[in-house]
Amino acid sequence: MQSISRIYHETAQKVNSLYRKLNLDAILDPIKEVAPILPPPLGIHPPYQHDGGPAFLLGIVDPINMRKFLTQHAPQPPASAGTPRTPNLTIALETLVRTLRDAEILAEGKIPENCVNHRFEVY
Repeated sequence: MQSISRIYHETAQKVNSLYRKLNLDAILDPIKEVAPILPPPLGIHPPYQHDGGPAFLLGIVDPINMRKFLTQHAPQPPASAGTPRTPNLTIALETLVRTLRDAEILAEGKIPENCVNHRFEVY
């Protein structure tokens, strides 16, 4: 089994080779730009953890069609008599989830036509 660092190194080499081949100035991955700004996942109370049920993230990904998951009560331990409330949603969690949902690679420079599999017209 390959180590994570070896896989990362090999991937970085492939990306650098792609930069040279495509003659690009930069390729930006939104997740790679956003994640380092957030506290480490093993830190105390990372702001991107939530206390909702597993489906809570569906409500963040699609707040129009999955709104019911945003308004469900957060799970409480049995017999805790806790006050019913919706799960915590921080701006950090919302940013990460929406960045993953909408992630695209942003390229600065010209991409050769033969490297484009599908193009979505925006305007």
